[in-house]
Amino acid sequence: MVFDKNSKEYYIIAQALLKQYYKSPEEYLIVNIFK
Repeated sequence: MVFDKNSKEYYIIAQALLKQYYKSPEEYLIVNIFK
């Protein structure tokens, strides 16, 4: 799960797509709630 810092919302997204949507790692936080 990813937390978008700009929109303040959570998204479920494949990690392979993260680099396409975000230019820098500072724009999002990877949140793992599944254990």
